[in-house]
Amino acid sequence: MKRSNTRGHLRSHSDYTASSASQQDSHGHTSAIYGQRLNKSRCMAAVKGDTQNNRFLVGTCALNANNEVHLIEFNEEENDVFCQAAFSHQHEVWSISPHPSKPKYFFTTYNTIKNGFEAALYGINNTNNLETLSKLDAKQFDNERVHEILWDQNGTSDRVISIDEKCLREFRFEKTCKFVNKYDLGGRRLRTGAWDPHHSEIIAVAAQGKVIQVDLREKNNKKNVEFIAHDQMVRDVQYNPYHMYRLATCGDDCFVKFWDIRSTKEPLLVLGGHSHWISKVRFNPQYDQLILTGSTDSKVNLWSIASISSKAKEQELDEELQASEEEKSKPKKEELFDNLVHTYDEHEESVYSLCWSNTNSWTFGTVSYDGRVLIHTVPKAEKLRVLNI
Repeated sequence: MKRSNTRGHLRSHSDYTASSASQQDSHGHTSAIYGQRLNKSRCMAAVKGDTQNNRFLVGTCALNANNEVHLIEFNEEENDVFCQAAFSHQHEVWSISPHPSKPKYFFTTYNTIKNGFEAALYGINNTNNLETLSKLDAKQFDNERVHEILWDQNGTSDRVISIDEKCLREFRFEKTCKFVNKYDLGGRRLRTGAWDPHHSEIIAVAAQGKVIQVDLREKNNKKNVEFIAHDQMVRDVQYNPYHMYRLATCGDDCFVKFWDIRSTKEPLLVLGGHSHWISKVRFNPQYDQLILTGSTDSKVNLWSIASISSKAKEQELDEELQASEEEKSKPKKEELFDNLVHTYDEHEESVYSLCWSNTNSWTFGTVSYDGRVLIHTVPKAEKLRVLNI
């Protein structure tokens, strides 16, 4: 693939039309707002390689309009969110996948209308313009829809997987993206997926109401694990970053379910809490007892799932290691329970995406279809409880 010379136009702070403010929800919680006049949006992602700033990428998804990718930053001290840069993007942006360690690189998947859904890798160059490094066009994918791009988070950081309509494709990113392999999943209609943070050759993908855990080392799919996760379409999947074999799923049946991938007859835990499709589920990157869910009912829920978290596992191990009657007589560990911590109801339209900050585990962002981005923080009382203060 040849490197493209196409450059995205950078809009100045005086050019961009989005605004920043703060808003209080019905429970008295204040969130920072960005994008009250931003075009429609379906995707948001934390800038993974930036370890100093609370930065996020947001893509717009407006039909027959100029689309953009906004690089925004949240200032915690002032509870303010502002635009660092707004790059033009020719087509509707349906997903954004930042490089796991290099903040200047990210993939988007987008709808070209004419050729269907494609993907491209972009880089922010030294003049702060967006440069197209590599395009994964429809012809490379047998004209299948490209749903999402996954970066290998725990192996080589320049290895990527595309989730297409009926298969997975592997690429290596050097100066451009080079095709490596194709993984056929028997014609199943795929939608989204997640890379296992504990096993570099394992990926979970959603296929209608099922989840398929794919072992990339196997050509005949013999080691794949397949199970029915929801009665309706699975919208999102994510592995627990601190607890091996644990997987979260959500879907159109309005439930979030948690699984031990070694035994999938019954979920470990089921959460309701939404009245319409659940579009996203995300574990907190540092405290896995906290999860976020976003829904087309316009709400975002923050949950505690302490009973099935890595903290619960640690307590079990501590009890097993107790050696004397004196230790056994000590007060019991704190009780770990599951509950809905807070509902964020400031959005007025469907919430299609959300993500935790890469630099502050108590901060997260959400975006609704009307283009409104909200930056929230975990309530202080919950922080203290998680930290046992």
